Amino acid sequence: MAPWMAAAGAAGLLSALLYTVPLLNVLAQLPLFASGLSSGPVAAGGGALLGTVLLLAVGGVLPAAMFLGFMGLPVAVVSALATGGPPDERPDGRRLGGMLAAVAGLGTAAFLAFAAWAATGDGVAATVRSFRATVELVPAGSDERRKAMVEAQAAYLPAFMLGLWTLLVAINGALGQAAVTRLGRALRATPPYSAVRLPDAYDWAPVAAMAVALAAGGDLGYTARNAALVLLVPHFLQGLAVAHVWARRLPSPGAILGVFYVTVLLLSVLGLAAVTVLGFIETRAGLREQAGGPGGSQGEA
Repeated sequence: MAPWMAAAGAAGLLSALLYTVPLLNVLAQLPLFASGLSSGPVAAGGGALLGTVLLLAVGGVLPAAMFLGFMGLPVAVVSALATGGPPDERPDGRRLGGMLAAVAGLGTAAFLAFAAWAATGDGVAATVRSFRATVELVPAGSDERRKAMVEAQAAYLPAFMLGLWTLLVAINGALGQAAVTRLGRALRATPPYSAVRLPDAYDWAPVAAMAVALAAGGDLGYTARNAALVLLVPHFLQGLAVAHVWARRLPSPGAILGVFYVTVLLLSVLGLAAVTVLGFIETRAGLREQAGGPGGSQGEA
């Protein structure tokens, strides 16, 4: 048996098991990442297919399809991007940015496919509102209050769910790389996370989506607005990288970053928006280079 087959088998079995366990399912991609980053994208893809077959046997078509689309496929794509190129090449910030852009693109494509399917029925906005109304996330109250809460949450629910999914893919990928590096099995050196740089052309994707959202109403505007927010998640992560580089130039960078993250959380939407704008500006302005930090090709993690 080829080594990648053993890695794929173990990863697929463990990933499918984690996927069925509440709370632990957020780590379902971790075994697949470990196999892909240590044995190549074929191992990640093989593990994803095995996990899909297992879930199909015990859970049916829907969980198997969700696992393949949201767990297996992004891991296989990221593993291929991470391990491609000469064996001695260290992934740089631009390659890391390409991975983030690819994940956000996959999430957006999935949402657009869902929107196209929903358009054959009541429409995407009505479908999301109907789904949200079946989930108890707000305290009991008057019908008017409940309806208002459902409307407010449904307006951005796809962006919230896919944005969170994008972050989970990034976290699982980083944990997988850390694990295989510690075991001495990593195919590539750990990329410099603080040097992440999105492709220059990627900026146009959320800009185009936002333009459509502002110009259109109804389901098209709803779809474009949520797609734009998903596509901006990589810019948020790039903004965090800028903050980390700036903090390293100050005394007590750990304390500075602690205050920074608390402030972002306290400001909620405004804080997230500010960091995202910072990441968007970084692509064109090179704020980290001005601060003496990594600019996308070299630098510290």
